[in-house]
Amino acid sequence: MSEEENLHQPPNDDSSSTGENKTVADPSTINDQPSTIMEVHKHPHHVTHKKKWGEYLLEFLMLFLAVFLGFVAENFRESSAERHREKEYMVSMLVDLRNDTLAINRSIIKSKLLVAGFDSTLHFLTGDLHNRDTAEMALVYFFKYCIYSSIAKITDGTITQLKNNGGLRLVRDKNVIDKINLYYLGTGVSAVQESSMLEYLNIIDQQAGEVFNYISNKDFINSANLDERALYETPLIEMTRWLQKKGPIMLTNDLKVLSPFMNNMSYHMGLMQTYVLQSKNKKETAIELMQAIKKSYHIENE
Repeated sequence: MSEEENLHQPPNDDSSSTGENKTVADPSTINDQPSTIMEVHKHPHHVTHKKKWGEYLLEFLMLFLAVFLGFVAENFRESSAERHREKEYMVSMLVDLRNDTLAINRSIIKSKLLVAGFDSTLHFLTGDLHNRDTAEMALVYFFKYCIYSSIAKITDGTITQLKNNGGLRLVRDKNVIDKINLYYLGTGVSAVQESSMLEYLNIIDQQAGEVFNYISNKDFINSANLDERALYETPLIEMTRWLQKKGPIMLTNDLKVLSPFMNNMSYHMGLMQTYVLQSKNKKETAIELMQAIKKSYHIENE
């Protein structure tokens, strides 16, 4: 048989070829079979489950409580960290203040010594400068006492950090804040005084070159410059040995010419005396601030 004829042949009945008999269900008997009805229970989390208002309220309260407790925990952590930073700043400030009081003490002692030296120098300058011994003492005392400053170096590392980092807001004790402001206000006033002292010291140094004969006393000048000690600590008798005992000591003995030089020396001496008073007040304020910090932050041995 050709393929074309084969395509038009009706399909074979499998039942007849295999000899198997298929049983066809009677539709009329289907309805007579017992049916099983499944009861569906809705879970509370089912998408079609309708929540009661109490459940919504409970979920809201649980969510609110979780957020609130998280906020409280974070706030407590930040507050604890800030208190720790606050105390660290205060401990550091105590170290600065101890260094300041030591520096102020040294400055007061040195300033008093220099003031006395300025006074002695002025005594010789107003004396008989035609007398060589008087002129020599004027030169020696000037180099021994009148070329130094007596400025106390204030340690401002902690207060600078507090200001730049907004750390002053961490300090809770108003008494401590007030004393911090008072102390560093005093250091600012002293800084202005120090600037004036250095200005007049520079002027005096320049005028001295017009009063003393540095050329004929170059051996004395060189010895003074080479001495590694501060000259106000060098024994007077040792400094007199540096004098050459020849050549003029002074460029002029005219009191009218010497007056501007001595006036500036006298004014500078007054600045130092005022600075001593400021330093004493500053020291007292520093001690009060240290006591307030120790009391407020319970610091004893730090």
